[in-house]
Amino acid sequence: MHTHIQKWGNSLGLRIPIQIAKKLKLHSGSSVTLEIEDDKIIIQAPKYNLEKMLKEITPRNRHHQILDDEQRGNEEW
Repeated sequence: MHTHIQKWGNSLGLRIPIQIAKKLKLHSGSSVTLEIEDDKIIIQAPKYNLEKMLKEITPRNRHHQILDDEQRGNEEW
């Protein structure tokens, strides 16, 4: 499939055809990683690592734990 590189601010942008985006489950705002291998650019969805993600939890970004059984919305108990 053929596409074009375009200027986007001070950077360059690449449009991903919708057929490829759907197949890879990419959407506007998706996070991807870029790698260079020989003369190729490899674009891929980031690989999540549970151990690494758990290490990034801090008291500041942690959700508060609910310690009672009081219904707060439309939960089914």
